[in-house]
Amino acid sequence: MGTPWGEVSVTLKFDVPKSDLVVPTITDLMMGAETNEREIREMLGVEFEGLKNKRHLFLPDDWPEGKYPWRKDEHGVEDMIKYTHKSVTEIRAKRGENNG
Repeated sequence: MGTPWGEVSVTLKFDVPKSDLVVPTITDLMMGAETNEREIREMLGVEFEGLKNKRHLFLPDDWPEGKYPWRKDEHGVEDMIKYTHKSVTEIRAKRGENNG
């Protein structure tokens, strides 16, 4: 059962149609869920209805809209890699670093 005030692991699974990837947020029940919901939103494109903080956690702010790295059926992965590489190259150029 667990220890009082100990860590609890909860897994929620939803079947949602790809045409309507929206599920309710649970941040009002568990504040710590915000980070997980933001990560899922960013990497898989699932929207959490009621999630207040929708800033990116891992991807750059200028990441292309509608591109989700963790989707198994995602098309255009090559474009994502090129985009990421381009961003890294631009950052290095701004720092005056060599790209070799």
